[in-house]
Amino acid sequence: TTYPGDSVFIDNATTNTYVNRYNFKTSGSYEFKIDSNNTVKLTAKANFYHTESEEDKSSTTAGNTGILKNSMDRDVKTNTDKQSITTTLLYKHRFKKARRTLSLNADWNLLNTDGSNFLKSLNQVYSNGTPSSSQAIDQQRISDKSTQKVSSRLVYTEPLSAKYSLEVGYELSYNYGKNNQVTYTYSPVSQKYDEEVDSLTNNFTQSILINKPNVRINYSGKKIKFNFGSGFGFTHFDLVDNTLGKDYIRNYTNFFPSASINYTYKNQHNLRFNYNGSTNQPSLNQLQPLRNNTDYFNQYIGNPDLKPSFTNSFNISHNTYNFLKDLFMYQSFNVRITSNAITNNRIIDLDSGKTTTKPINTN
Repeated sequence: TTYPGDSVFIDNATTNTYVNRYNFKTSGSYEFKIDSNNTVKLTAKANFYHTESEEDKSSTTAGNTGILKNSMDRDVKTNTDKQSITTTLLYKHRFKKARRTLSLNADWNLLNTDGSNFLKSLNQVYSNGTPSSSQAIDQQRISDKSTQKVSSRLVYTEPLSAKYSLEVGYELSYNYGKNNQVTYTYSPVSQKYDEEVDSLTNNFTQSILINKPNVRINYSGKKIKFNFGSGFGFTHFDLVDNTLGKDYIRNYTNFFPSASINYTYKNQHNLRFNYNGSTNQPSLNQLQPLRNNTDYFNQYIGNPDLKPSFTNSFNISHNTYNFLKDLFMYQSFNVRITSNAITNNRIIDLDSGKTTTKPINTN
């Protein structure tokens, strides 16, 4: 966050919100045995939402001496339809040899959002406490947003001895998203919202393909259980700004080590250590270079140059349970180290108090 000048801003706002919302949810699951060694389970969920809302807001922002920076009177009306569908397929095969297993887990997730938004606002900027400039906004925004993710994970486990086993897996996922947003300003001549605003209009698509093979060794003893292994993630980004004719293609390779140890030094007394590495992919809103001016003095714009973040997580925990006293005790220590963390950079203008937020990568 950068404050050029004043280090304190005082915001005073009054907001009235009216919401009319209804939704329909349904879910179901079906499990059946193909034979004595093969089972399949299918789970599906569907949610449908409709929201109509109106928000009136009046706000002022002053500097640390109480001198006005800006004021805003805003009315926002929205009408949104959203559909969310999730399906999961789980297949398990049991071999004749004990502890030898094969499983396949596949997921499909869909989220669609269609909406229209009417924004009317009067935004006043002050200089030394007196009005210096103003902007009146009367716009309609139409958005068509959709994200889909298909993923599958195949895992095979092979016993190596009475205490050791080998686990081999492969994960494949594909994430596709699109957001077509068009903003029109009101024309007094035609008395319609028919003048397109280029700076607030964008058609953006993303596709993210991830291949992740992995291998792990497991040990199970009387007092000690542990596993360790690693996976490799090959990620392909293809981001297309259809409005500006720009294509952002990037490839990343990540290393996903993991390890855990569970030591039961006596009955109901456990000491555990866990470590894993994981990535976090930026969302469609964070990637699309589209400005949101619903709040004129607090605007957000996406960043197509974002990289996925990578987090190393360490956890040590200890728990004990005294059966006679019915006393349970638990202690834990956690450390998370993230590289290329997706955070927000905020630039605040001294004269107007206007804040512009943009996601960036930091360590």
